Amino acid sequence: MLTGALFLPVGMLVRALHRDAGINPRPSNGAIPLWRGGLSDAALRRAGRLGYGWLAGGPPDDNASVIVEQVRRYAAAPGHRPDALGIDPQISLVMASPEDLVSFVEGWQRLGATHVSLAAAGQGLTQLEHLSALEVARDRVRAITS
Repeated sequence: MLTGALFLPVGMLVRALHRDAGINPRPSNGAIPLWRGGLSDAALRRAGRLGYGWLAGGPPDDNASVIVEQVRRYAAAPGHRPDALGIDPQISLVMASPEDLVSFVEGWQRLGATHVSLAAAGQGLTQLEHLSALEVARDRVRAITS
């Protein structure tokens, strides 16, 4: 429903919720790049079959490897390319030391991650401290991935 609703002309998308809502500019290929998360079989099937990517959770361990293979199998349906499916694990900087961050990113790279999300919420930081923590972590990730 959401994908179809976003292609309505601006202003027609449920006026009761918000006037002039929509996507502008629209994606050039006409498709909304929806990423999907979840670990249930149904969620992995939707991510592989309908999504542009899978929002992964957890450490890059043997269990994650099995799940990555499973979602890639679902993405191998006719007309899809499993290698084009993005994988985006998230790590909380509240729980991660710099060494944990490096290990997390390297591990997910080995599993085929195409992105990584960094979360700094929950540390009681000001906005500027929050941004600074994300910048430091971003720079560490860039050093690993470049």
